[in-house]
Amino acid sequence: MSDPWDIPPLVQQGDGTPDAIYRAIGEAVCSWEQVEVRLSWLYGMFTLRWQEGDRAFREYGGPGSFTARATKLEAAMEAYRKSHHDQALEGDFTKAISLVRNFSARRNDIAHSVIGAVDRKSLAIYHQPHMQQLYGGGVDFFLFPPHYRAKKFDASNLPTYAYSSREISFFNTEFLRLIVPLDDLYWRLRKKHCP
Repeated sequence: MSDPWDIPPLVQQGDGTPDAIYRAIGEAVCSWEQVEVRLSWLYGMFTLRWQEGDRAFREYGGPGSFTARATKLEAAMEAYRKSHHDQALEGDFTKAISLVRNFSARRNDIAHSVIGAVDRKSLAIYHQPHMQQLYGGGVDFFLFPPHYRAKKFDASNLPTYAYSSREISFFNTEFLRLIVPLDDLYWRLRKKHCP
């Protein structure tokens, strides 16, 4: 893993029960939503409609995918910069949105996967968390891509990722770190436009 948003190498040991994974998923998805909240605030500031509150923020949320929302936010920044020149702000925004875009793939992995069990003896993958009862604890639990997402499996039919709660928690921490530069941008804009 060369960049923090890259898929980590497959790990050998998962979780003993699915509970820690469910908890880690919830934390990571909620942390990602905090990132999106900050992006909606920036959209309101770049469109100079922050005083409209939820209406402007909800406009950011209109597109159904993160990619479409990020593109909409970048367009708003582009329009904003034409009349409000600030190279430092532009550079910091470009860096922040690039990081968010990179981590969005891991958010999608976490939000659009299934918990499965790997038998420690046969290494067979089972996409039913109840398998622990059948094997008497002889399984490790991971978060895998569902089988219908063919591009998430290699030529040997192995998943491109298998996250334990540790990997998910790592990404959760990275999602929380994204909030810092986004908050900084927001407050710089507020200071400029909201005396």
